[in-house]
Amino acid sequence: EIRAIIIVEEMMEEKTFSDLPVRIDHKSGGLNGARLTVAPEKVSVSMSWPAVRMKTVTAEDIRPIVYVDDEKLRQEGTLTLQIMVVPPDGTKVTAIEPPNATVTYIPLQAPEPSASSENEEAPAPPAQEPR
Repeated sequence: EIRAIIIVEEMMEEKTFSDLPVRIDHKSGGLNGARLTVAPEKVSVSMSWPAVRMKTVTAEDIRPIVYVDDEKLRQEGTLTLQIMVVPPDGTKVTAIEPPNATVTYIPLQAPEPSASSENEEAPAPPAQEPR
């Protein structure tokens, strides 16, 4: 009697997409009157998918996103968040480098003071503690 074990593995394709822009998605309505920065601005995402997949994966299919809680960002000024990627159907994210991004809240400048208040100094913005 002969026994055999057969292991069948699906052939997978793998590819790393570099310099993908990180987008910010707001969990609420957004932050009016402010500018947001994200660092890093671009990341690399590695993907895998079955070799038999009919449609090839392109950089346009991959959207790195950080989900921002606007109220928390407004209160803290800076948040470090995990970068997320929703993979196209039939694909899998195997790595995101770097895995986190820092989002910074920058309130817009107040309007220029009028001529009658030229001698008054504007209040200094609150100091931010390093995180």
